[in-house]
Amino acid sequence: MTSHKSKSKPQVTSSIDTMRADEKRWRTEDAMRTLMRADELKQDKALMRDVQKMAAEQAKKMSGLCGKAK
Repeated sequence: MTSHKSKSKPQVTSSIDTMRADEKRWRTEDAMRTLMRADELKQDKALMRDVQKMAAEQAKKMSGLCGKAK
């Protein structure tokens, strides 16, 4: 009785594929940490007021720069 083996090719993982997988995992973990930190920052109401004030100041500076370029 002969065995019917699958004719699929063995999967070969190159070092480049491994690096890509490692990079993807690192980027995913980093993004997760960033989003978790952003949630923590958003909970700090006093900090968010200061951030909003600074953002308004920066927006005013930027509108002044853009307004001069004609």
